[in-house]
Amino acid sequence: MNKRDAQRRAEQILSFQQEMEILKSEQVLRLSETDRSAVSNYHEELLDHLSATFDTDRTKGQANLSIGMQIASTLGAIAFSFALFLVFENFWDDLGIYIQLGLASLLPFIGLGLTIAVDRIFKTPYYTGLSVIVAIACLVGNILILGHYFNLPDSPNAFLLWGVYGVILSLRYQLAFPFFLSVLSIFTFIGGYITEVLGYNWSHTIYGELYLAPALIIAAACYLYLPARRYHLTPVLFLTAFLVAAVSLLQLSLAGRYSFFTIDRDFVEFFYTLLALGFGGISIAISLKEDWSFSKYAAIGFLILVLLTKYYDWAWDVLPEYVFFLILGIFSIAIIIVLRKTRAYLQGASS
Repeated sequence: MNKRDAQRRAEQILSFQQEMEILKSEQVLRLSETDRSAVSNYHEELLDHLSATFDTDRTKGQANLSIGMQIASTLGAIAFSFALFLVFENFWDDLGIYIQLGLASLLPFIGLGLTIAVDRIFKTPYYTGLSVIVAIACLVGNILILGHYFNLPDSPNAFLLWGVYGVILSLRYQLAFPFFLSVLSIFTFIGGYITEVLGYNWSHTIYGELYLAPALIIAAACYLYLPARRYHLTPVLFLTAFLVAAVSLLQLSLAGRYSFFTIDRDFVEFFYTLLALGFGGISIAISLKEDWSFSKYAAIGFLILVLLTKYYDWAWDVLPEYVFFLILGIFSIAIIIVLRKTRAYLQGASS
């Protein structure tokens, strides 16, 4: 069992307890005191175990506070990372060359030691997540500083080091946001590396297909080979791959010059618009089937964004302004109707 499954089980227990109270008050179901006490004791012990082991929430108030702690943890990690770099910037020139190189070499070990110590002392993902992001920032500083001193060429390989390091720490402590950032770094490396292999400058030349292809492969692997019931971070991996593919498709559908295809630019943009619509629809279906909430909302938003951008691109200079916004309002109503039909279909399927 992972944290996601533990939280679901806790929510099921709480819902069951609430429903039992309703059934009792309406005299639909009556249990003996022995049976009621046995069920209640079992649930309380299980909730205590889940809370102690996986830090699950037992009330809606706790769930809301957990979201707040996650946001605070992320903002705190970003603040500490910036503070770390600013400290070096303010005092760096006053240090000797050997001290500078020594500190730069020790940064990754300092970050790793901090993460291990924080996890053992506090045993909560919020502090551990903060320290993991700081540890990744320490490795970023290490690569940048040593690269500057040894005059290393600009290369996407650094993104691979940062990504792999972050993925290892994220998997070790089952942390979603550091995992998202690390996988995003690896996607940057893949696209940049292929760009360099083809003879282009990876930091100035961006071909959408070089990022789109690996993202589609990873997204398909998440659905076919990495079911969420086995791997807690599979939804995060799918969401990251989806966002990379979505940005690439949106770029290609709006600016065909970023494509490898040398045929008519308008045809390229039209082709990738169709591909974007199909990709968004398939992503929604996968997210609904696997119950990946963030991916579902991202896919719906992506479909709407693609339709709105292409509608503006095709109709703004052709239609009168009042007609443009009138059709936009009708389009919004159509989206509501489609989503309601989809919800009704899902309710029928579940029943």
